[in-house]
Amino acid sequence: MDSKRAIVHVACAILLFFGLGAFQGNLSAQPLEFPYKGIVTQNEAYVRSGNTRSFYPTDRLRRGDRVTVVRQDPGGWLMIEPPTGSFSWIAARYVRQLSQARGVVTANNVVVRVGSKFDDTHNAFQRRLSVGDEVEILGRKSLRMDERLTDMYKIKPPRGEHRWIRGQLVVPEHSPAGHGLIAEKSASKPLISSSKTLERVEQKPVERLQPASQQGVRRVGPANEEVGIDCDRLVELDRQLNAMLRQPKSSWQFSRLSSQYRALSQSTVHPAIANYADIRLASIARYEKLQREYQSQLNEVLKITARAEQRDRELLEGRTTNSRSNGQAGPQRNNLKSATRQFSGAGIIGVTAGRSSRYPKHVLLAPNGRVLAYLISTHDVNLDQYVGRSMGFYGDRRFDARLRADLLNVKDLAPVRLKR
Repeated sequence: MDSKRAIVHVACAILLFFGLGAFQGNLSAQPLEFPYKGIVTQNEAYVRSGNTRSFYPTDRLRRGDRVTVVRQDPGGWLMIEPPTGSFSWIAARYVRQLSQARGVVTANNVVVRVGSKFDDTHNAFQRRLSVGDEVEILGRKSLRMDERLTDMYKIKPPRGEHRWIRGQLVVPEHSPAGHGLIAEKSASKPLISSSKTLERVEQKPVERLQPASQQGVRRVGPANEEVGIDCDRLVELDRQLNAMLRQPKSSWQFSRLSSQYRALSQSTVHPAIANYADIRLASIARYEKLQREYQSQLNEVLKITARAEQRDRELLEGRTTNSRSNGQAGPQRNNLKSATRQFSGAGIIGVTAGRSSRYPKHVLLAPNGRVLAYLISTHDVNLDQYVGRSMGFYGDRRFDARLRADLLNVKDLAPVRLKR
């Protein structure tokens, strides 16, 4: 056996030993229904205050810990509910304490800062509270802000504040890998209380039987060469699938890959590789559903656009008719907004966490929380005043490879009603 094939066999052995959790990566990290329960796959997984490595860590989770996934962002980062024990900071001068554990905010637009279990870092913020909002007080401390000490309340993260974790560190609870982690954690629990005395078990020597002769011994299981070939096929198919998923959803074509995964599942000599191929087929089915939902939302936007165009045409025709009946020339089309414009996108305007220079400030979300595109404006459109509202957008839209998502340059916008 040459050295190259030996390396492949070692890689296959690692794959078959460690299982799907480490190899699967992003293929099952994007379930369609949000929110969903996920399970951490690694012994050390950092939770961060934003969706890139540049954001500071806030917590550290362990293998088997559960998280609630709210959204998946481009780049493979999962937005999660703050894990148990998370906290935030708010300036004490804007909070009136009602009891030892309760307080009420006394001003508007009060910034809540994301806390970290590792140190007093508190630069990132996502939420602002208003007069009358209640907070759950966990403690009090003076922190340095703007070169001076400020009295701060340590509070439970307010509703709507989130954390982020890398997608490859989490698998859905309902997936085969998730079931394995649940079983693993259950097996690690002691079956007998520590307060009980374990009975002494009589130790007996182990008698090892040696074959009379090594001749004629038959190895049970598939040949290494066959396993190596099947492993090569699986790795190559996964490479093609990951490359496809980095493209816009409208260009996804899964039929050929599905056929090849299915053929591998049916022909492989190793049960574990067959199982992995079947899991990939289940992942593709979820991505196909995601693509259908995306197309359905796009069709809904087109319907909204068509109704708007019809209304604009009727309005234009009505103005033209009235003007002519009064003996006046019809209005010039360039004095009205174009009646034939189509929305470049529609959804709910959100704000990305923190102040990362990599991602634009505003993001376009579907009603279920999925990221549709990032938004910028070079045409004096103030997107801040529309945050949280359902809007349709006019402007240039393109796929941005750096963001791994669509980027929409907003020229104009109008309120719409989205289908929930």
